[in-house]
Amino acid sequence: MYRQNSIVDLTLLVSDLRLPNSSAWDIQKVFDTFTEEDAARILKIKLSLDKQDTDVWSFTKDGVYTTRSGYKMLSGRNALMFEKTRISASSMVTKALEEAEIWNKVNSNVLACEEVKVQPPTVQNIWTKPPLGSIKCNIGMAWSSLGPFTGASWITRDSCGRPIHHSRRAFCSSAYKRESDLKSLLWAIEAMGSLRVKKVIFEASSFEVRQSLLRPYHYMDLLPLIQRILALLHCFEVWSICYVSDQNNSVAQAIAESVVIGARSQSYVGSGGPLWLQQLIQQEAEN
Repeated sequence: MYRQNSIVDLTLLVSDLRLPNSSAWDIQKVFDTFTEEDAARILKIKLSLDKQDTDVWSFTKDGVYTTRSGYKMLSGRNALMFEKTRISASSMVTKALEEAEIWNKVNSNVLACEEVKVQPPTVQNIWTKPPLGSIKCNIGMAWSSLGPFTGASWITRDSCGRPIHHSRRAFCSSAYKRESDLKSLLWAIEAMGSLRVKKVIFEASSFEVRQSLLRPYHYMDLLPLIQRILALLHCFEVWSICYVSDQNNSVAQAIAESVVIGARSQSYVGSGGPLWLQQLIQQEAEN
């Protein structure tokens, strides 16, 4: 079972959990990814470099997924989740099909014995409010290889979509977008800590950040920076980092781009949101 408050990679392979060019487990990564009980079990398994990673479904004898085994697994899980609560058969089937679709997407290279045709869920390219009691922090990142600096921003909003604080700053230009984006993320995380935020959802539209956090050992030159980010995240009571589209992150991205386009190098932290983005913020709050 995955640990709570962790970054989960649904495409994770066994090879991602071992030390580079070694048959030894990366102990820290195993414990960072799984619960202590499951991590201890995993570390007892002897690795072999001669075998290739393959997808195995643990609920059938031959390791191949079938919709019947998937439905049985989900039915058993629902019995535990909804114990003492009545749930209609149609709702149970809908929930089972939704989760079966997720599993099929992740393991698309496994030939299933039985097939179920399910329409993929519609992706809405709109900003959504955080749950009650949580804060959403959208992070904007504007990298330029030509200018003297790059831009970064963040804006926090509550469960009603109301802006709480926002900030922008300029960083000295970096030769690589990945490093620049990670510095922007670190800055935003440090700011949330200074504001004593306890429950926070971070959203950013940087694919480089997503790659770096899911596979930090692929970027050894940036590993100290990535480890610093991960260490600070665990200081929050509840946290998550979501990779979203540019449309979902338009307010923060506009603030960050204003640093580069308008050469606004002065940093500041302000209450609410920027006046020039008030209409867009209001539109998103009404979603």
